[in-house]
Amino acid sequence: MTHLLLAPFLATAIQAKSAPWITQNLAPGISVSVPVTLVASHETPIDPRISRIDDWGGKVGNHSFIASITVLNKMSVSEMSSMLSATAVQAVNRPGNSLLDASDLLLNGWSGLGLRARESSQLNLASYSYRYGRMLVTVATFAPASDGQSKDTERFLHSLRLAVKGDQVIPGPHMVRFRLGSSNLSANFPCAPIRKDSPVSPSKGLGPIHSAIADYGMRSYMVTYQDVISQKKITNIAISAEVLKGFQATLGKQQPIAMGSDSGLKSTFTFGGQTIGTLVVFQHGKQVITVLEVEPRAYKNHKCVDAFLKSVRFGK
Repeated sequence: MTHLLLAPFLATAIQAKSAPWITQNLAPGISVSVPVTLVASHETPIDPRISRIDDWGGKVGNHSFIASITVLNKMSVSEMSSMLSATAVQAVNRPGNSLLDASDLLLNGWSGLGLRARESSQLNLASYSYRYGRMLVTVATFAPASDGQSKDTERFLHSLRLAVKGDQVIPGPHMVRFRLGSSNLSANFPCAPIRKDSPVSPSKGLGPIHSAIADYGMRSYMVTYQDVISQKKITNIAISAEVLKGFQATLGKQQPIAMGSDSGLKSTFTFGGQTIGTLVVFQHGKQVITVLEVEPRAYKNHKCVDAFLKSVRFGK
């Protein structure tokens, strides 16, 4: 997906003075409203998971309007969520950019990600990306930061129409349950988690760390489990302190939380100035489980955090 690399193209794209807005059809069932006819271009995908990429761009004065459709080969919902995440993050994960706002989106039953950033060139970037069947659909704008929150930006972003109705009813990632290791532990992730084993544990009395990590947008979801090998009692608060020390985090609130039939400790924290996190530590039999979610402070929808925490369980 390269809709955010179109700046050179847009610099020479057809420019127009302010004109009546028109509806432009991008593909069957997909349209946007724009103040200028967008010029189409096509790319040859390198990723074998992608069959086609179509881009559109246009400019009115110093305001650029971009649309992009990436057609995917056969993928699971989990794989598509992963690619949606990577597409959206590409918007802001560049040197010199700073994240201004992030949100979960829902359009006619299809989930999406909204990101806004300030570019080093003093341009404001706003991007809405959605999963739509086997496609990823993105609309984005570039406008001078001095223009503030442009009405044209909001009108363009909210004009996107996806004709076929999806089945999602709330904004946020489509969570899928994955089993973790050979134990009966499982959790819901937005895409297939990356598994990793670490033979060394920072906490004394605990065995190797087995972890599962998945990203969605600018958020990360992680579950780890370890065997208790010490005869001495290991407390949830001590384990939490070790984890937060590794992040060099500033502790917020701590409170007890029920994790099924087990008692856990929930901690909120901040690190790096603009990142917040939630950590849950609990023990089940001879295992210690940590559940972690981190995200930029800019995110405003935290419903998925509690849903992720509550999804971690043993048994079927």
